[in-house]
Amino acid sequence: DKTAGSVTLTLTAVANAPCSVNATSTKVLTIDTPPTADAGTAIVTCSTSGAVNITAGSSATNQASVVWTSNGTGTFANATSLTNATYNPSAADKTAGSRILTLTAVAKSGCSNVVATKTITITATPTANAGSALSTCSTSGAINITAGSSATNQASVLWTSSGTGTFVDDTSLTASTYAPSAADIIAGSVTLTLTSFPNSPCSTNATSNKVLTINAPPTADAGTAILTCSSSGAVTITAGSSATNQSTVAWTSNGTGTFANATSLTNATYNPSAADILAGSRILTLTVGNAGCGSISSTKVITITAAPTATAGAALSTCSTSGAINITAGSSASNQASILWTTSGTGVLTDAASLTSCTYAPSAADILAGSVILTLTAAANSPCSNAVATKKLTINTPPSLTSVSICQGGSGELL
Repeated sequence: DKTAGSVTLTLTAVANAPCSVNATSTKVLTIDTPPTADAGTAIVTCSTSGAVNITAGSSATNQASVVWTSNGTGTFANATSLTNATYNPSAADKTAGSRILTLTAVAKSGCSNVVATKTITITATPTANAGSALSTCSTSGAINITAGSSATNQASVLWTSSGTGTFVDDTSLTASTYAPSAADIIAGSVTLTLTSFPNSPCSTNATSNKVLTINAPPTADAGTAILTCSSSGAVTITAGSSATNQSTVAWTSNGTGTFANATSLTNATYNPSAADILAGSRILTLTVGNAGCGSISSTKVITITAAPTATAGAALSTCSTSGAINITAGSSASNQASILWTTSGTGVLTDAASLTSCTYAPSAADILAGSVILTLTAAANSPCSNAVATKKLTINTPPSLTSVSICQGGSGELL
């Protein structure tokens, strides 16, 4: 019967006497074979491949129909086909990494459905991040190039260069180093490429680049020593200074003065503080740096010469008959190389370079004029300017008595 697939069933109603003709009726009993289902071989696809045919190895027998379903949220096309059904994984499926595909063989009447399952594995595509740009010094040799680098979903990674330097551990994300070649150093930079190779069945590599800048070490020359006067204020300090291969420049001092344009090699100035002036000198330091090479410094001295002062003292008076007079009362000088007294008149100075014993003898012309201006000059130490101070010497004439004759009994005026 099962082999035949059906039998005919007959119902006979046997007649009561005196009837002699029985009544009969028939129906067909169809005997269906239960369905079978085989979902086939597991599927591996790349997350970027889109819809993939899922029917490889699948089959069914004795089915009324078939339908494919999944425990994911992707989309099917031709989900009732055993030859061209496809599944397009959703974002959630890709995140999960795999889903269960179920083939249901829908049974014919009288039998139960049969299901078979298989896994679809969704392989993520690789990513690569070479990290941020790097700088190194041409004298530093091999440098670790992996700072900031990363990769995901990779079978392996590889570092390569646009230059001709040498890698060590070029398949590492943590320990790979690169030693620039002479040609790289001349070129000044190379491009480093991180390649992330995919897991099957993905076939597209991921790449990421960064630049390795190879800088020459800086040089610095602070230049010639500076000599300034305490009264000069800000002074340019860059005389003779130079630097090469620098990306940064900075002037500093061991004093407490103030800089202007402290990052310049041509117009940086320094204004000594009161403490600097009192000390008499300070050290100026030129520091230059270049990325990857560190910094280097050069120094020079700024000598701060105190400006001279001069005080001539209070005005003087003398008598025209007194001759030479000491003119130094109240006079003083400081920070001078020397001092010198001079006069606006034509008298004679003695010890004109003394602050204690200088005398002046007025000339007849001075006496006639009635006064002269005495000037005290404090000669400066280089590079300062002289200081001068003046005072007046008034030259008084002594009074005179004129005699007159008066007759006895007469009168007259006594002058």
